[in-house]
Amino acid sequence: MPPLRINKYLSTNGFCSRREADRLIEDGRVFVNNVRAKLGDRVGDGDTVRVVEREEREKREEIIVMLFHKPTGMSVKRDEATAEILSLLIDCGVRLYTVDALEPRASGLVLLTNDTLLAARVGNTRYAIEREFVVELDRAATTRDRQELMVAGKAIHGIKIRLMESKKIAIAFPNARPNDLMKLFKTAGLRITGLTRTRVGPVKLMNFPVGRWRTLTTGEVSELKKECAMK
Repeated sequence: MPPLRINKYLSTNGFCSRREADRLIEDGRVFVNNVRAKLGDRVGDGDTVRVVEREEREKREEIIVMLFHKPTGMSVKRDEATAEILSLLIDCGVRLYTVDALEPRASGLVLLTNDTLLAARVGNTRYAIEREFVVELDRAATTRDRQELMVAGKAIHGIKIRLMESKKIAIAFPNARPNDLMKLFKTAGLRITGLTRTRVGPVKLMNFPVGRWRTLTTGEVSELKKECAMK
């Protein structure tokens, strides 16, 4: 193919119109063989054409999913204010959003990501992502307490309850929220003194320190996406 004027080359290859190409060249956004192009330049088959504007627009931002161990007393919501605070706290170069809220009375696992689809799906009740909480009581938990909770939560599909050491009970069910737990334990005649979210779907808090954060492993992200029916 004989050399073409740069604006016609961009137009012929479906990038933009000739008029738009001229504007991009005047703005200094078009490069031929890594040299900034000028109006009227010609390009042939062996030349490399690069348009900065298109590259920047199509560049994919690195997807980050993080685990944050929220301390008691801190309010985490799904809003712009929380996103701003957490992005400043966790300076990883991208804006992070909370997957779901966690009230001040509860501590524990909060997922943060810049993947808006993943955040929407994990937070959507439609996908029934299981949340687990460790609940501390004002007295030692008993087998009867577990039975009372099962009776109180008989309408909750998929509820799982297990006794832990001393005054603690672990409880999990799809889309569990602190308010749900407060109502459930009140119905069972039990008083909560502490509440920690220890799991969201396949992602576990384990013994991760309060107030710290880490990036999820590739395996954790893959398992989380699988539960949300994402490829």
